[in-house]
Amino acid sequence: MNFPMILICGQSGSGKSYSLRNLDKEKTKIINIERKILPFKEALKFKHLVDIETAEKAAKEVSDSIKSTDNNNYDVIVIESFTKYVELLLSFSKKINKGYDIYNYYNATIGSFLETIKGNNNKFVVITAIDERVEFIQPTGAITTSRRCAVSGKEWEGKIEKEFTVVLFTDVKQEKGKNPEYRFITNNDGTNSSKSPPDLFGKQYIENDINMVISKMKEYYELDKISEISDKQKLPVLSTYE
Repeated sequence: MNFPMILICGQSGSGKSYSLRNLDKEKTKIINIERKILPFKEALKFKHLVDIETAEKAAKEVSDSIKSTDNNNYDVIVIESFTKYVELLLSFSKKINKGYDIYNYYNATIGSFLETIKGNNNKFVVITAIDERVEFIQPTGAITTSRRCAVSGKEWEGKIEKEFTVVLFTDVKQEKGKNPEYRFITNNDGTNSSKSPPDLFGKQYIENDINMVISKMKEYYELDKISEISDKQKLPVLSTYE
């Protein structure tokens, strides 16, 4: 059973990276595939921050971060971002494959990448991604629009979210004369594929603060108690929710 995984989806500038601002700078590992400085004042204070320039290196860094015997140095792994990873992956696949093999390799590698992350049993993994808007025709003939995690190709369309425990979509509330309020949507309201246990947050909108989200999830799943028992019995840490 995997430790809880968190996906943050939203357009550029909607608060995805900003939501990382309150994470413990000593106990968080940032795998920065975007290779951009994070958009808040203490961005350079993260002790474990690695810039990655290729999809192959990103996959290896993620795998090593999860499996390494030294990973007790951090409690949270952030992958910034899934969108950049799949862009690099598709470009690489086009260089080494032709025809149908381009997307066969691409789709299989995404699957392996997500399975590696799901193999993590003692850390929170947070992944950021760009979303896309898609149209659906209802039985009545009405056309509705919904947001989902963007990914090239058909095989993974609309399926990325199912791999995660919690999926949060960004929302920006703008009122005249006030600064914008950056929020997360916690559950599907018909316009997106957000999801979380209904009683985890208790409301549809929350502040875009991943540190707060992780604290809530630790309390909800009693992960600190499970970790204590696991340490004493020398058993792997298990989550209580799939």
